[in-house]
Amino acid sequence: MQLEELYDVFFQKEKEQEPYGDEEEFNLDMLRFLDLILTIGCSLKYLDGEGEPPLEIENAHLRGVAITGKEVVASLYDNSIEREEELPFDEIKEILLSAIATIRNRIEKTEEKQKIVLRMKLLGDKMALSDFERFMVLLGWANYMDIKYELIYSYLQGDVRMKQPSLRLAVSLYELFQKIQQQEVAKLTFAQSPVFSVILQRKELYDNIQLGETFTLSPRVFDWLAGNSHLSDMLRKSVIEVSDYFSVKQSDGNYLMPIYEKEYNQIKNILCYIRKEKEERCQILNIYGPEGNGKKFFVDRALRELEISGLFVDVQVIVAQFDIYQYMEGFYQECMLADRLPCFVYRNIAHEEEEKRENILDKIYQIIDLCKRKFPLVIWISEEKAEYFLGQEFRYMSVKMDNLSLKERYLVWCEFAKQYKISQEVDLNLLANQFSLSVRGIKDTLWNAELLRVSEDRQEITIEAIRSAVKQQSVSKLGQCATLIPATYTWDDLVISQEQKTQLELICNQVKYKSIVGEEWGFFNKTAYGRGVCALFYGAPGTGKTMAVQVIANELGLSLYRIDLSQLISKYVGETEKNISKVFERAKGINALLFFDEADSLFAKRLDVKDSMDRSANAQTAHLLQQMEDYDGITILATNLAMNLDDAFKRRIKFMIKFTYPAKEVRMQLWQTILPKQVPCEEELDLAFFAETFELSGSSIKEILTIAAFMAASKQRKLSNKDIVEAVKLNYAKYGKTLSDEDFSYLV
Repeated sequence: MQLEELYDVFFQKEKEQEPYGDEEEFNLDMLRFLDLILTIGCSLKYLDGEGEPPLEIENAHLRGVAITGKEVVASLYDNSIEREEELPFDEIKEILLSAIATIRNRIEKTEEKQKIVLRMKLLGDKMALSDFERFMVLLGWANYMDIKYELIYSYLQGDVRMKQPSLRLAVSLYELFQKIQQQEVAKLTFAQSPVFSVILQRKELYDNIQLGETFTLSPRVFDWLAGNSHLSDMLRKSVIEVSDYFSVKQSDGNYLMPIYEKEYNQIKNILCYIRKEKEERCQILNIYGPEGNGKKFFVDRALRELEISGLFVDVQVIVAQFDIYQYMEGFYQECMLADRLPCFVYRNIAHEEEEKRENILDKIYQIIDLCKRKFPLVIWISEEKAEYFLGQEFRYMSVKMDNLSLKERYLVWCEFAKQYKISQEVDLNLLANQFSLSVRGIKDTLWNAELLRVSEDRQEITIEAIRSAVKQQSVSKLGQCATLIPATYTWDDLVISQEQKTQLELICNQVKYKSIVGEEWGFFNKTAYGRGVCALFYGAPGTGKTMAVQVIANELGLSLYRIDLSQLISKYVGETEKNISKVFERAKGINALLFFDEADSLFAKRLDVKDSMDRSANAQTAHLLQQMEDYDGITILATNLAMNLDDAFKRRIKFMIKFTYPAKEVRMQLWQTILPKQVPCEEELDLAFFAETFELSGSSIKEILTIAAFMAASKQRKLSNKDIVEAVKLNYAKYGKTLSDEDFSYLV
């Protein structure tokens, strides 16, 4: 067969002017072109006398080559080229260029007439690859299509172990029809082309690429060329699906609740502007705000409206499970192949230990360092503002998506409540005021309340079920310094003066109607901070401070956490303040009442500052009060030393309620209330005598009645006045006081 006949072996002239019928036909033409050039390359090697006679398989490792040029040519088509002294390179070039022209002509006609995606061409266009880089991709792709190419590559490179093409081989074959510029080769050897960062894989990991270094097509790229969209195992573990909590199904379609409209428009406008303005430096858009408020959803919605697809991944999973460099290579590849914008989702790490937090931040900086080299735009979604990005070598912008406004919360409650049968006693407006929940929090609360309704076989969801469901959403992140206290007491259990009760009700009302007064009536416009409720309960032990806190928590439907100040106070300068800040940081968004019991250690009055210890103690107290004032929820302190509190500190506390020993009438009520009705009595108990004679606190009365009951039960008889007498004596003895029989008049 003559050289001029070689073109006709691979290409049919009658199809030169026809568009491709499908992508498979185009792929076959690409392989025919590669077979044509490999046939010529193998023949040149054979005719130059470089081919070796066949070796036995067991001796192949001795010479490195197991086949001859004739065998290679025969593997491509049945008739080999007739041996000549020389091959005319001008004719070879003309044949190859004719094949290229045929393929390009058919591509143009395909794009004009038919909507067929030719992924091989699309990949080159997407990555802006040169003709030589496209040829390299073809060499790598062919290995996946037919094992014969491994045989041919090893023959051409003179080494049976080199089954993948090398950069040197690619240059040699390409220059049969097109001269390659030296600067392009240099660009490739320094790995400055996307062909190596996205499409091809190298065996070696050196920064510079050697001419003799082999390469292969990335498996993910081959999958993409085959029309598969499967993510790698590594990416699949880190990808986050975007949930839609914001669309409500209606008969005429989905209705998107009108919330966060301002923030959504901000995000969309910024993205639209960035797309128009081509910025050389990487730009990071930080969307931050409380968890569950729809940051991912609104970013995804804005991207879709701009016809952009985002790839959302979990930063915590990345830093915990993967090598950052390896992961980012795969992530960048996926974003480039699928035209997706990188969107990193990062939860708050304030809850992590210091050492672990530093390690996470180090890896975050690695991620961002690689991002700024590869991506023009990155979206970073977090709970807190990503201040660790400030001062870096990229443009940083941020949009805050804060808690829902009262109007928005009420709207969300109303929309989700339509799906359930809710008791008429439930005031959705009050719930919106009382609980600072996200959209997801409200949806989950109603779902849990429905489960409670079903489990209790009720007809409707009650307010108690909703409050219980809210508490289930309040996941504790407070650590070992906090203890969850059951808040079971009600107003009926709390026996105090009417004045004290009125003050406690005021505290509850400030939480219940905070949004109405603050947002609707505009008081928050006048106060930039101090929107929470902080109170101080002071008085002698046992006067009802702790019970009053439990009643408030129960009334408001909040989880009650007692904070152990002893675990926060440190001997090291500044550590106490840091620990206090950590508690309030972790308490954000959990709908809890923080109760700092026995806070006496922080409230010793030190007007005369004598040394650094005094200054440090005052600083700790001031810092605690500052955090209480800034906290958006409710905090209550209990102490016996309120009179030792400086006036400057008192100004930062909204409510100061004094708990005193109860008067005679209140004591009588306490005796009657604390004594259970089902207690069997041997005689009529003279509770009036005990109330009038002994000035006891509520906790002491409870303790006395409990001890008296155990005395009676241990003697297998009913409760009597004598049991109470003995219990009163024991109580007084605990405080170093002795009572005689005369103190009990006729009862002894």
